[in-house]
Amino acid sequence: MVCHLLLNGFFEIGDFLLKTLPIFIFINKKTDYTLRYSKLSLIEIYVMVVKLIIGFNFCSCRKSLSSLMILICGEISVFFHDQMTQMFACPGEPDFVLYSCNGMTFRSTQSALAGSDQGFVEESAENSFQASIDVPTSIAEKVFGRKKANIQSLRRSTGTRINITEGTNIIHLIISTSSKEKLDNAVQQVQSHVDSIKADESFTHFVAVPCVSDPAFSDGVRRFLNLINTSCPLRPIAFDNLKRLHFTLLTLRLTSPELVEKAGKIICQTVKGFEWTGDKSIEISGLNVFDGGEDGPRLFYAQPRGTDTKILIKLLQEAMAAALRQGGIDVVEVIDVLHITVLRRTWVVSGNWGGHNQLEMAAEFQLPPAPVGEIALCQRYEWETGQFYVKCAKQNLKTREANDKYD
Repeated sequence: MVCHLLLNGFFEIGDFLLKTLPIFIFINKKTDYTLRYSKLSLIEIYVMVVKLIIGFNFCSCRKSLSSLMILICGEISVFFHDQMTQMFACPGEPDFVLYSCNGMTFRSTQSALAGSDQGFVEESAENSFQASIDVPTSIAEKVFGRKKANIQSLRRSTGTRINITEGTNIIHLIISTSSKEKLDNAVQQVQSHVDSIKADESFTHFVAVPCVSDPAFSDGVRRFLNLINTSCPLRPIAFDNLKRLHFTLLTLRLTSPELVEKAGKIICQTVKGFEWTGDKSIEISGLNVFDGGEDGPRLFYAQPRGTDTKILIKLLQEAMAAALRQGGIDVVEVIDVLHITVLRRTWVVSGNWGGHNQLEMAAEFQLPPAPVGEIALCQRYEWETGQFYVKCAKQNLKTREANDKYD
């Protein structure tokens, strides 16, 4: 009886192999299909089925049957996962994800979730309202915070999109959102943050001697910048500074338009009554550096010679400081060392900044005399005109004609 069963089983297996094996071999050669779940090929599946048949015939099919059931369940789960993915997928490669928070649906860019500076979180509505807030480059670092943490905080607290656009002398914060009311609140909050940084600065205005009336002096500074630029690339702001070359005499803290107007009148009256007998220009002794440590010099500057014109400027400086203090104006500092800023470290892209070649060029470079024609009260943070400073009031040293008008 046992021999009969064994022979019958072998005959059934042989018959199955003869009928099916050529077909599986042909299909396996024509395609490289593999199961998504188990990664098995067709020929491997065929061997498993043969083992299952052998198990049925010899009463040991439990292991083969369980393996086959696992494969079937795995393939079914992969199939349904693919169908659900295709059903809810957005066309194209999405650049944002949707998520819910406090009952509201928000959209976030992938870069925002990754912690990128350019990412933002906003309501999933069209940003049809925009506003721009200007930030002077001198305080941009403090406004942004470390790794732009302040900007990220403002984005979250206002629920708006805030993009950063860099200009020549100024950085623009572009705020965009879906409603006018929300935009107004965001502008007020961001502007308050910028104003608080400005308020922490030591001074708001300065009294200066502009040195831009004679093109020869500006051209001389431009030649020096071109020399530096050949070995150490400079940012555009370095050449834009040619429009704002000046000596700073005093720094002031003026917190209201009334104080600005009052300080302007005092300066004009003091300059008008000062006995100016000097030349309209001042000789430059050469280009020097302020040492900034291991990173190289903090800046290159032009220093005037000790001529009669320099003595007159120092006397006028003391007279203006005394008159302003007497008038109740907050004089923050009377500048001791007069100089014209030619190049700052922050205006350099990268490279051999402050190296031996640059220092040698500065030591050997000769600048023409700097023009001295007027005294101006300048606003530190005013960039709408594209200039470094706006003259709130000025007094011409040559004609002694006051001009209280804003330029």
